[in-house]
Amino acid sequence: MAKDRDRIARDLHDLVIQRLFATGMQLQAARSSADLDGLRERVDEAVAELDTAIDDLRATIFELGRGGGRSLHEAVRALIGEYAPVLGFLPVLRTTGPVDTALAPEVADGVLMTLREALSNVARHASASSASIDLEASPGRFTLRLTDDGCGFDPDTVTRGQGLDNAAHRAEALGGRVDLTSAPGEGTRLTWTVPALG
Repeated sequence: MAKDRDRIARDLHDLVIQRLFATGMQLQAARSSADLDGLRERVDEAVAELDTAIDDLRATIFELGRGGGRSLHEAVRALIGEYAPVLGFLPVLRTTGPVDTALAPEVADGVLMTLREALSNVARHASASSASIDLEASPGRFTLRLTDDGCGFDPDTVTRGQGLDNAAHRAEALGGRVDLTSAPGEGTRLTWTVPALG
């Protein structure tokens, strides 16, 4: 538990506090700008950074509150319930295999952080009316899949956000991968796959 608290404190310092400090510096620099378009652009960038910091804080608070031996399935249900009012609908959750015993606790935390980032993206960008979440545990592999029926986009023309980059780095650090498929008018599917316990 002390080890977890130390890691969370490091994450808060390295991710959130540093981001907030950099955003403050960005806003201070913007104050001295005489270029109105440049000022707007800097403020928009600062707002985006603040949104990311808020998401990081929420994920950390959620992780701190998750304790008490709650299973991954229960934690995912709680997260879905938290996002339902923001989304305007309750995503469907499907599980296959022993999802509650397939992952080490720190990897299960990665599933929750990735799902939080993905649901946040759906809420902000997808204009979706429904979504489904699949958790699949098979020998040697665990998959999280989030599919929405939103507006979709062309992955070749849209810059990936930091949330997706975080999900990809998290998967790659565990020996896994992230796949994103989307097309305009056809919704989006995020698939996050990592090795599972034997």
